[in-house]
Formats: sequence, C-alpha cells, structure tokens
Amino acid sequence: MTQENIPEKPPSLQQEIVLFHSAYGLRPAVLQWAQRLRDAGCIVHTPDLYDGEVFSDRMDAVRKIQQLGFDGMLARAQQSVAHLRSDLFYAGFSNGGACAELLGATRPGGPWRHSDARAFADSRSRLAIVACDCSCPGAFC
Repeated sequence: MTQENIPEKPPSLQQEIVLFHSAYGLRPAVLQWAQRLRDAGCIVHTPDLYDGEVFSDRMDAVRKIQQLGFDGMLARAQQSVAHLRSDLFYAGFSNGGACAELLGATRPGGPWRHSDARAFADSRSRLAIVACDCSCPGAFC
C-alpha cells in the first residue's frame, strides 16, 4: 500500500477525505477526481489497496479481489487510515464504497449508521458512496 505525504496538522477549515478506488484499482480517473477535491481545498488520501495493479477487464478485477479476499481488502482499507486522524470523510467508488462504509461505521469519529449504500453523501456522517457501473465506456472509477 502506498501513502501520501500528510501534513502534520491540517488547517481546521480543511476537510480531510479518504477516497477509495473501485474493484478496478486506483485508475487515473480516481486520481483526477481526488485532484479536483484538492483544488477545492480538501486534503485527499487515495489509498492503493492493490499495490499498483490496475485492471480494465472485469474478470481480472474479480480475480484480484478473490486473491486478496474481501476481508483482506477491508483489512487493507483499515490499515491505510490507521495513521490518520479519526474525523475524516470517507468516500469510495463502487467496490470502494464498502471500504468507506466499513470505516464510517466502525472507526472512532465515523458515526455512520445509514443502510442505503446505493448513492449517499452526508457531511454529518462523513461518508460518501458513489455507485458506478464500471463496465461503461469512459467509466469514472
């Protein structure tokens, strides 16, 4: 897993976001979205749960998840934020939404208790899940 440089103490007005990639890995479109959030003044972390592997084929992505095991992938997500402050905003594209949901529901400072994970964003709970059909041409995630 890769980590970015993290400011020692972010300014109190900056929102800190962890943005998880989809089953296809940390693709350029996810990094572009993270940059848009940074340009808007946010601190954004984009953990790479696949150690640099990126997929364009659905079955290759499924094999990667099977290789890691879903529990293993969620454990990687937990490890990726262990060094970060707890009052974060969690977001994830498609499969990464499961990581965001887990952390929002279980990590201290993430009081998320909502059952609709289809398309949800709520600044009070610091969680966003973006549902996306990654098989579409030009998929966002």
